[in-house]
Amino acid sequence: MQLQLPSSHELQQALEQAGYPEQRARTLAARSGRNLGSLLRLLQNLSVLPEWAQHTDAAELTIAAVLGSWTDNSEADHAIVEGLSGKAYGEWIRTMREIAVLPSTPLIQRDGNWKFVMRYEGWYTLGARIFDEHLDRIFAGHSSCIAAE
Repeated sequence: MQLQLPSSHELQQALEQAGYPEQRARTLAARSGRNLGSLLRLLQNLSVLPEWAQHTDAAELTIAAVLGSWTDNSEADHAIVEGLSGKAYGEWIRTMREIAVLPSTPLIQRDGNWKFVMRYEGWYTLGARIFDEHLDRIFAGHSSCIAAE
């Protein structure tokens, strides 16, 4: 049996009951992405990177953070991933599957639908891994989408 994650509202209520001001509780609940490990790091103001951000393939995870979500059976999503990563989708998704089983992972996957759930912590920990080449690829992909319209 798997325990259900608390909702952001439930986290906020618990933090308020613990004495946190309403705005701080709301911010912490939102930034944690409903992940208790992430919430603990935020509460402790830790600068230690979570295990998933220390993984040797964390640079690949940066692409997942940029995407936010994607679908395994979408050819358009595959093309975007391949354009950003410079790798075949099958190769890149194997890495995401390995990261998805790490403790406190920021990735969830249900029925081929993937989502990077801890957006704040993801940007905070992985943002330094976004380089000009990634931005150039994003811009090039965006330009080709505009040209196709």
